[in-house]
Amino acid sequence: MLSLLDSISKNTTAIELSPKMAELAHQNSPNSIIINDDVKNINFVKELFDLIFAGASIHMFPTRDVNIVLQKFYEWLKSDGKFIFDTTMHDEHEEGIFVKDDYKGSGRVARFRNKFTEDVLDELLFNNGFEVEERIIKPETDRDKKWMLNVCKKKPFKLPVGEIEVN
Repeated sequence: MLSLLDSISKNTTAIELSPKMAELAHQNSPNSIIINDDVKNINFVKELFDLIFAGASIHMFPTRDVNIVLQKFYEWLKSDGKFIFDTTMHDEHEEGIFVKDDYKGSGRVARFRNKFTEDVLDELLFNNGFEVEERIIKPETDRDKKWMLNVCKKKPFKLPVGEIEVN
């Protein structure tokens, strides 16, 4: 995705936690700036980006950290910018360490996962200053999952942090 975005804008920046993935990103998109760090540790100037894309990553954070990440994205995004992300959709919200039962590699992989419902995700977005402009839900039948792609924009105004609690 970074390589595709780089071919369009020639001015891309990526944040990647994994050193191996950061190196791979640099190899695939050598013109991009690759920051190897936790997104929660990064500070950019306000309204720097026209587009923020978070591919299959928002569900890797506990809810308290999702709020931190969304607040950062809100600050970094230009007022007319877009925040695009995808995640899986679930019937019940839960978060914790789960064994990845659809992993095709060898062995069983356990990792943290925030299993969002549409309502929980919408509340998180709303509380952090975003509204969904478009949402596409696509079933992944071979792994019995539903993915949702979200195109969001900044709301005209944002409530101060801490004014609304997320259940």
